[in-house]
Amino acid sequence: MVVLQMIYTDRNQQISTVFDPLIERPEQDPIYPLLQAKAEVYLVVRVGLDGMRDLKYASPDPSRPGWKATFDAFLEDVPTLMAASYEDLKRPLRDVLGGRRLAGQRIVGEDVLYFVGVDTFREVLGHVQALVDATTAFNERLHRQRPCRAAAWLCGVPISDVKRQTKDGSVAFVGPSMDLGDALFGRARPFRITVSTQVATMLCDSMTGEGRLPHSLQCYVGEQPVDGLCRGFEWHPLIWVGPPALPRHRPLCGVAPREEIREPGHLGHELEELRHINNDRRWFLKADSDDRYRGPTQYWLRLFREEVGARSVAQGSGSTPNLSVL
Repeated sequence: MVVLQMIYTDRNQQISTVFDPLIERPEQDPIYPLLQAKAEVYLVVRVGLDGMRDLKYASPDPSRPGWKATFDAFLEDVPTLMAASYEDLKRPLRDVLGGRRLAGQRIVGEDVLYFVGVDTFREVLGHVQALVDATTAFNERLHRQRPCRAAAWLCGVPISDVKRQTKDGSVAFVGPSMDLGDALFGRARPFRITVSTQVATMLCDSMTGEGRLPHSLQCYVGEQPVDGLCRGFEWHPLIWVGPPALPRHRPLCGVAPREEIREPGHLGHELEELRHINNDRRWFLKADSDDRYRGPTQYWLRLFREEVGARSVAQGSGSTPNLSVL
């Protein structure tokens, strides 16, 4: 039994199924203009070489490049392959992206973080498709002995996370979403990019229904949940995306956990049920014209009001919402 089915069985009687609907007239709430002005959503991607830490402490092998040369090649090759993958996207995907690409390369330990702002849910499919194509090409053509793995999730600024400029000019995200990203990356493996439920929802919404976009992705669901954080719950379903078929000459590294292929329509339905069980909702995208994303809910407005109020009090502005504190 896969994880989404287990969640229905084990949690259905314990978690409220009252769903938070969209607000019909959010503009009547005084906090809404601040939310419209400041709320931002980012797609964050973490890419790293599989087993890089072990390679650093392994005995030197004259027949193979050392860890420094391997890491330098990784830093150079992945951005090049990403750029090529964006150029190779089918035109509908390129048109949706409008030239926006994962960028902002930042080294964290042995891994690299990329991010891009998300205005509409359909943009996520193009970015993830480019990521799948680039990492697959890296693992197949360039570094078969030391493949890479990746994870993708969303950061919401300033409601759940904060974005800060570092001294070297790079951007850093801090918050619960980054903790979840760490957990997701821990379950990533070559040819299987771990994604959060919100990213998976946007992918399924783009790959199904009216106006579906072209893609060459396959969705997979793991048998065991991710150990990590997810809005107060101690579990998160294990969802991968990857190429439709693994190359015959490149088996998965190590022991592969059990997985089941999920068609986007089927997975989207499971995620919808999961949101109802968790009293969760799709993320608010202020520039999206889709009814499922374009309007905030009472939940989002409450979170934003609490964030603005807490910062206003901390900076001596009183309880009145103050845009300058964000």
